[in-house]
Amino acid sequence: MTAWTGAQMLVWGGWDPTVQAMSAMADGASFDPATGQWQLLPQSPLTARASALSVWTGTQLLIWGGQSGFGEPLNDGAAYTPATGT
Repeated sequence: MTAWTGAQMLVWGGWDPTVQAMSAMADGASFDPATGQWQLLPQSPLTARASALSVWTGTQLLIWGGQSGFGEPLNDGAAYTPATGT
């Protein structure tokens, strides 16, 4: 899942193509094109998932649903606020 904040790109979760079984991921990072640097996001309370919905509200990245690495549907979500790093 990705979102553009106006200053950085946020990426969280998704499928790991380097693993033979395509496992879901539970981490994220932000990319600042002005510096060309990536920074890891803090640990999320969510389990690993892919195919989730994401939206940028103007202040938060919202992640909801998706499926686990076993293809099971997930019905929870979380919010990330870049201004506070939480």
